[in-house]
Amino acid sequence: MRDNRGRYSTDYPCTQSCLVQRNSSAAITATAGTTPLRKPSTPIPSRGLANAAIVVGATALLGLGLTEAGLNPGVVLRFLWHTHPEWHTDTLLFCSLVALLGWALLDRAHRFNLAPNMADGDPDAKAALLDPLTGLPSRAAFRDAITSMLAAGLPGGLLVMDVDGLQTVPHGDNASLSDVLLQEFAGSLSSLAPVTSHLARLQGDEFAVLVPGVDATALQTEAGLLLRGLSAPFALAGRRFELPVSIGAALLPDHGNNFEGAMRAALLALQQAKAAGGGAWQMFEPALASAVEARSELRAEFRAALGAGQVVPYYQPIVDLAQGGVVGFEVLARWRHPERGVLAPDLFIPVAEEQHLLAELSMCLLRQVVADSKGWPTSWTFAFNASPSQLPDLMEFVRNPTRLPTDMLDPERMELELTENALIKDMNLAREVVGAMHTWGTKVVLDDFGTGYANFLHLRDIPFDRIKIDKAFIKDMLADSRTEACVSAMLALGKSLGVSVTAEGVETAAAAARLRDMGCDFAQGYHFSPPIQAAAVAQFATQAVPLGSLG
Repeated sequence: MRDNRGRYSTDYPCTQSCLVQRNSSAAITATAGTTPLRKPSTPIPSRGLANAAIVVGATALLGLGLTEAGLNPGVVLRFLWHTHPEWHTDTLLFCSLVALLGWALLDRAHRFNLAPNMADGDPDAKAALLDPLTGLPSRAAFRDAITSMLAAGLPGGLLVMDVDGLQTVPHGDNASLSDVLLQEFAGSLSSLAPVTSHLARLQGDEFAVLVPGVDATALQTEAGLLLRGLSAPFALAGRRFELPVSIGAALLPDHGNNFEGAMRAALLALQQAKAAGGGAWQMFEPALASAVEARSELRAEFRAALGAGQVVPYYQPIVDLAQGGVVGFEVLARWRHPERGVLAPDLFIPVAEEQHLLAELSMCLLRQVVADSKGWPTSWTFAFNASPSQLPDLMEFVRNPTRLPTDMLDPERMELELTENALIKDMNLAREVVGAMHTWGTKVVLDDFGTGYANFLHLRDIPFDRIKIDKAFIKDMLADSRTEACVSAMLALGKSLGVSVTAEGVETAAAAARLRDMGCDFAQGYHFSPPIQAAAVAQFATQAVPLGSLG
C-alpha cells in the first residue's frame, strides 16, 4: 500500500474566508479572515443542562443544514459567540465541535456518494453517479458538484490528473492488473485529498478533485502535495510500482464559470504538464490556449513529416579530454519544418510519444545515421537517447531483429543513453535491456546523472559502461565550490566502478581544462560544437582540438 503519512497538517481555506485548521492533537478551531475569535471578557454562568442540550442539537442541525446550502457553519458559530456572551464558553465550544464534526462527516458523505440525495431515488440514476471500478463519483456526479458550487457563488479550485505510467505497466498473465492499480490509485487519492474536496474518476486513467474555497496559492500547494503523494512508489502483490502523475489546475470561476469551461482550462493545463515530460503540475494560463493549439497542429503534421524525411539527425561531438580529439557523437533529432524552421526535440518528442511513433522515429534516425556515416572514421561511436516508454520497443527489437534495418550500423559503434527516470519506471526491464545491449556489443550510458532518482543500488545492479554528468553541475562548477565537490565525487565514483565519465554542457575552455585536470574522460558542449548537420561532421576527422583550446 502507499505510505500516506503526514498529509493533513496543511490548512485549507473554506468558504466565506473561514479556515478550518487541523493539528497533531486533532483540535479544530475556526477563524474568520484575520480577526481572532475572542471569548467574552466576563464569563456568565450557563443557563442549565437543558439549554445546553438544545443549543448543541440546534447547532449541529444548523451546521448540517448550512452545509447542505453550501455555507460554512464556522461563520455562524462566530456570530453566536459574539452576540450571546451570556452562553458559557465551554458550552459554545462543545457546540462548535459538534457542528464542525457534522459538517466534515456530511461533506465526506458527499464525496463518497453517501449523501441522501444520491442514495434515494431511481437505482439506475444512482448507478450513473458512481464509477463501478473505483467507487468514486462519476463524471456526471462531478458535473453536478461543480455546477452547484458555481450556482451558489462560491469560488474553488479544480485539479484534473492523468496517471502517466499506466500504459507501460506489463500485464503478464494478469489481465486485471491495470484495474487493480486504478483502484489502488483511487484509494490513495481519497486518503490524500482534503476532507472538503469532491473526487471523481472522469474516464480511463483520468481523475479530478474539486476543492471549494481555495485561492491560487492554496490550489498550487494542494497540487504539489497530491503530485508527491500520488507519484510515490508502492508495493502491490509483491511487486513495486510507480505511476507518475500529471496534474492540470484551474481556478473557478476565474478560468471557467461553468463545468465545460472549467474542465477545458484544467485539461489545457494538464496537456501542458504532459508536454513538459509529465510528472508535474501546471496552473492554467490564458497563453496556454494558443500553445496547445500550436501543439495540436504539430501533432497533425508529425506523421507526414517522418515520411517526408523532415526529421533528421544532428550530431554533437564527444571529445576525449586527454587526447583532444573527437571520439563520437550524440545523435539528436531535429525537425526541419517548412514554415517554422528547425524545431528542437522538446517540441515534437512528446507529440511522437503521444502518437506511439517513437519506435518509428528511432528507426528513421538510425537509417539516416547509417547513410550519413559512410566514409566517416569507423572508430567514431554514435549515442542514441531512449525514453522510459521506449524500453519495451527495444526489447522487441532484441527479440525480433528482422525489424532492424538490413544495413544497420555496427552495434559496437552504437551507445544507448538511458535517463535515471527510465530506471525508476521499470528497474527489471531496464536491467533486461542493458543485458541485451551488452550481448550485442552496444555500450549503455547512464544519462543526466545526479538530477534524477538513481542511487547506488541501481549503479550496483545495472552494469553501465559510462555515466554522463548533467550539465546543471558543469554550468555552476567553476563558480561554486560545493558544485565542484559534487562533480569531483561523481568522477571518483566512476573511477571506483571502473566506468568512464562524460561531462555534458561544457561551454568554456576554462571548464574543459578544469574537468580534464580533475580526471574527466570525455566532454561535450557548445565550447566544442553545437549539434550540427551531417555535412559539417567531416571536419572533425582531422581536427585534433575542435573549436577552441583546452588551455
